[in-house]
Amino acid sequence: MKRFTTILPLLLSIGLIGCSSDSDNTQTSTPGTVNFQPGQVGISITQINEPSLLYPELEEPYGRPLLHNGIFYLTSYDNNAILGFTGIPKTNNPTPAFILKGDQTLRPNSIESNSSQFFIESSYQGGDILVYNTAPTSNATLEPDFVLGGPGCSASALSNTTDISVTEDYLLSADRQNARIMIWNLPITENNQPADLVLGQSDFTHCTENDDDQNDTKDATPSARTLDNPTSVWSDGTRIIAADSDNSRVLIWNTFPTANFAPADLVLGQNNFINDAPNDVNQDGLTDTNPDLSVFKQNYEYIHSNGTQICLGDSGNNRILIWNQFPTQNMQPASMALTESETLFDDASLCSFVGDKLIIGDYGNARWVILGN
Repeated sequence: MKRFTTILPLLLSIGLIGCSSDSDNTQTSTPGTVNFQPGQVGISITQINEPSLLYPELEEPYGRPLLHNGIFYLTSYDNNAILGFTGIPKTNNPTPAFILKGDQTLRPNSIESNSSQFFIESSYQGGDILVYNTAPTSNATLEPDFVLGGPGCSASALSNTTDISVTEDYLLSADRQNARIMIWNLPITENNQPADLVLGQSDFTHCTENDDDQNDTKDATPSARTLDNPTSVWSDGTRIIAADSDNSRVLIWNTFPTANFAPADLVLGQNNFINDAPNDVNQDGLTDTNPDLSVFKQNYEYIHSNGTQICLGDSGNNRILIWNQFPTQNMQPASMALTESETLFDDASLCSFVGDKLIIGDYGNARWVILGN
């Protein structure tokens, strides 16, 4: 079982950065959205000044942060640690209320919760999901109540999962190497509880990528119901969004599926469900040299939504794409892009909406970036 210890308190070194857009379509002040402006000042979390941590500099800003019951949880992947702040940091040098420090089995990626359970996606040995009936705090050393995952291709197996999404009724996991999205009905009540639904495959014993005919051999092209290296997933309990990275696309289900292998309703990054070339603006099956806001080149990407806006880490083009409204057609262009034009990002692949902020994992610059209203 994963074990945590609590450290109180730590100091983060924070600096100011600039933000730019490669589009004139900047976000207007709509309730429930995050607002961006060119040249906006943000907060950059770069260093942890704590002798007990192996890596005081944030070398690997992986994962998805979370604001839960007033506590802002931020992962420190390379330190096997989770930082806990009282609210989202607003000034330089904020002091965390606590740190949950794990051993080498933690490797935290995404953190999610609902009103009854708390979830940490751990990438150790292919990926586990740690489930808590009470959210971790500074008061105790904690172990999870339940653990999901394990090797293989089954209803209870996970292979290199990298992201989770949680609603009041569902837990979803991007099961990368099994080329599927796993879905559990909540609550979780036992270790290795089998999933209830799967997308990307017809059942829990098929795990080949882009295998529409389910003959355990990869097909020449993808389809509306197949996946190849799904790296991220989001849901609000009705809609589902999945980053289908090796198909250079994002799939959207407008209504929550009720059966395995349900086809997606919309695709971003391509104008149909069989194309898969990255940065293919004219959809001729070849990569173009000047990508616009309708295409992307995914490597290891996260996608997220606040219910209105969508963000996608397009690390192959070193930018974060933002849709200000939910798309209604295939290949719908993003509304704007946050780019490296002011040396903001270097391999920015992680983004999350948290409260009225956009949190970006700037991997190449080894920092977390906080932008917004």
